[in-house]
Amino acid sequence: MNKKIYTLLAAGLMGGLSVNAAVTDGKLHQLKVGDKYLSITRTYNNTADSLIMADPADVNPKTYDSDVMSDLFKKSLWKIVKSAADNTVDPVYTLTNYATGKVLSLDLSKADGTIRAGQSTWKITSDKLNAVKAGKTYAIALDGAKVKVVETDAAVTDGQAFGSATATAAVVLNAEQVNGLYGTANVLDFAKSLEGNPLDGVPFQALNEDANGFMNLRLTTGKYLVVDTTKWTNSVNDFSYWKLTTDALPTTAATTAKAPAVVSALLANGRTAEVYKFKLTLNVKDGYVISITPEAVPVFAGNNDIKAKVFCYDKEVTARPLVYGQFASSTQVLAATSNPEGDDKLATAYASFGTPEAPSALDPDYTYYIQDYNKYVHNNNGAATADRNRNYKGYLTSDDCNGSGIAKSTVAIPSNMWYLNGFSLNNMQTNTQLVNAPILLVNEAEGIYAFGTDTLKLTKGPKVKDARKMGYKAVSANDLVNGAASLRLVSGLADDLYVTLSEKDGALYVANGELADAMKLKLDEAYSWEEGNKVARPVYTVTDRMGVKTLTYRNEDGKMRFMMDGENRVWEGDVVYLSFQAVGSDDNYKLVFRQKGNYHWVPEVADDPSTTDVDEYVPGHYEFDYWTENQAITANAATGLLEAASVCDVTKNYIFEFAKKDAPTYGAPKYGHVQITTLEDDNKMIAPQLDGFASLKAEGQILKSDLYTNDTLKLWLDTAFIVDEVAPFYYLSSSAFNEEGDLRNYLFNPYNYSRAIDAHNADLDFDEEPIENPYPFKSGSDWDNYMAYRAAFTPAAVCGEDSLAIFEKDTIDVRELNPAAVAFVVVPEEGDEVYNIVSGLQKKNFDYDPENEDDEMFIDTDEWYLAQLNNVLFWTHDASKAEKFVINRTTAPTANEAVEAETVKVIAGQGVVTVQGAAGKVITVANILGQTIANQVAASDNVTIAAPAGVVVVAVDGEATKVVVK
Repeated sequence: MNKKIYTLLAAGLMGGLSVNAAVTDGKLHQLKVGDKYLSITRTYNNTADSLIMADPADVNPKTYDSDVMSDLFKKSLWKIVKSAADNTVDPVYTLTNYATGKVLSLDLSKADGTIRAGQSTWKITSDKLNAVKAGKTYAIALDGAKVKVVETDAAVTDGQAFGSATATAAVVLNAEQVNGLYGTANVLDFAKSLEGNPLDGVPFQALNEDANGFMNLRLTTGKYLVVDTTKWTNSVNDFSYWKLTTDALPTTAATTAKAPAVVSALLANGRTAEVYKFKLTLNVKDGYVISITPEAVPVFAGNNDIKAKVFCYDKEVTARPLVYGQFASSTQVLAATSNPEGDDKLATAYASFGTPEAPSALDPDYTYYIQDYNKYVHNNNGAATADRNRNYKGYLTSDDCNGSGIAKSTVAIPSNMWYLNGFSLNNMQTNTQLVNAPILLVNEAEGIYAFGTDTLKLTKGPKVKDARKMGYKAVSANDLVNGAASLRLVSGLADDLYVTLSEKDGALYVANGELADAMKLKLDEAYSWEEGNKVARPVYTVTDRMGVKTLTYRNEDGKMRFMMDGENRVWEGDVVYLSFQAVGSDDNYKLVFRQKGNYHWVPEVADDPSTTDVDEYVPGHYEFDYWTENQAITANAATGLLEAASVCDVTKNYIFEFAKKDAPTYGAPKYGHVQITTLEDDNKMIAPQLDGFASLKAEGQILKSDLYTNDTLKLWLDTAFIVDEVAPFYYLSSSAFNEEGDLRNYLFNPYNYSRAIDAHNADLDFDEEPIENPYPFKSGSDWDNYMAYRAAFTPAAVCGEDSLAIFEKDTIDVRELNPAAVAFVVVPEEGDEVYNIVSGLQKKNFDYDPENEDDEMFIDTDEWYLAQLNNVLFWTHDASKAEKFVINRTTAPTANEAVEAETVKVIAGQGVVTVQGAAGKVITVANILGQTIANQVAASDNVTIAAPAGVVVVAVDGEATKVVVK
């Protein structure tokens, strides 16, 4: 067995600890291995408790600013109690976790360190925890940060070494630790029922903490705890024991006329300020109990000739906590004294925190809208004046432009939202701190609270996690059209002011126009940072639709331009890093941006500068000193040019919105054998080629030695993802030229495959051969200057429910990343049965690492339209290039071929339909909307009927067929 002995550190929690230090029965201890502490946690699925070794920073208190009230610290405390055991001379102990109440009980047959029924008594010998069962010795050992149970050799010394530290008592609490949640009132429960104890079970708050830890204790009645001038009488000795009471705390000093010269500064009621001050000390060792020490007790400072004895009390500093004892009666009382500990037999009065009720209206998970409920204006000292507050019931706001102020009403932006942060309320947008005082409930039903001297009304707003996303827009696929954004200027002058590109000088400007003519902007998230530590701000770089040119801005000409290497060099400091700041109206945003500022050349220092030729090129790099901030893109009112202005300049045209066309209507054609032809060219249908690519082919067209026939032009139309009622998806497949047996060839979009191959080839080692990419990206003059991938057919089979097994490649589940899923988008101007065919392809980030917990896998939806150029079918993002298709469920009609219905032939011509062999039969011609164009009885066997261009339905005695009229 591989055993590792851990060295015990000599340092305990707050002082030294020897290796053989014995545990103290009934006290709280911390158990160390090295510099870590034995603690407890919930398992990942929250079903059990497990032992862990916690870092010192999480559990080790540091004198004054410690977090001894935290659960992490409490979970590192174990109460060790000696137990009786049969047949052993060594004591055994039970260990109970202070925070959870769980007894250290382990199943010795399992090594996972999970607390469960089993061994619950332990031997503590030489600071090792061991158990002996059935002649075997077990110990607790480390497994990384976790704890496990191991079987050791018979010698106890082979067990895991633990350092036992008895927790200290000297932890002075600060006001935030004393108070309850959000600085609200807390409750103390005393161990004994003591006469003259105004704090027992009464909610109070700690205020006005000083550098030595002394603070005022304010009861919810409005009065403060104070050491009274009245004493408890004691017939045994001459020591003074002062009573505790509550009283108002004056804010002004006593006048010199009332205060004798021998007395130090007094308050207006004759008491010194120090007798209102108390320090709370947490005794962890004895069970997490609290002692209360007054800063001073009152002492008589006058003489018998002075009548106004209330003003004759000075202070005497004391270091003794409040005590309890018996005086004139048998009743135990609470008292303050300056008598040193040990000079009497009175014991310290210990208390523990109770469970106060926090105001239910306050929830740190939510933000709040805050109204000023001060009816009168306050002066510099915080006191109310006789002047009415004009901002009464106004909403508090804070932004980067106007600072903190009052808003007339709430709006759905974080500058009007505040979150709870200890004693303060912080603004979500700027993190401005509103107050730094405990919260006092005034009227919970109406949500009214007192914060220091201010009265405020809090109305619950969105959750903090949701409000973080409301300051700046995170662009999603729903904001884009085919992966790109178009922007419209929000203006009262016109509704059609779109951002476009000047052909003259390449600058961006706004102009009247159509959405289709607007500039297509590609937004790539560069990074995300947090404004005011709370509001998340996604930041984007902006490129043209092809992702080639980058949006830049230079002060020299004040214009927004797209630039690329080879035109004008794009300096990193010119790049616009854009964010969309919410302004409170739906889908309206300020286009705020940052740039890297003050860049300068930093040459690399040569090893020996003296040998460097002054004319020799010295390599180096550019560095940026800062980011320029508070800029917004605005539209010049005179020229329409996009320029930069201060984000706070409300006189500018700076509000934009994402411009999109209405959501498409999707067709839901029935599955079956079909032939799909173009609306413009009725002689060409979608078909595969021998090389696997898709093209438009006509019946009778020769492909090498084969002819395209009616059968080879047929496609199977199969439903897929029919659960998506908005956009039902389909597969289009063919058996033509199939060399893979039972598999059919499926029309698919090769974008993901091509991208994966290119990514693979980019990371090859020097001696590795690249994979040939059969589906390269195409652009340039051959493809009419738009990005495209050739449409192709691939052997595949449907397996399971809506999954596609692609031959020798991959299995694709449902819609995610499925390259063969297509939808039929209705072309409304042509009719309900004319479609654009859209690839439902989705893509994921290839750099996603599932082993990295900080990495995130995302899937973006990409819309690709099926288009054609010279009968070659390809996928494109450009919706304006999309081909219009018609689905035919019989033999495909053409302009020079006939479709037979029994002996009847229907032939489509140029603006006419000819029906042959239908003498005496009723002929009806209708468009695809069902509107009748002609309805007549054929007078001969050759009838010509005028018809509009497009798809028409010809019915002969009820037997209908579709034809396409030119």
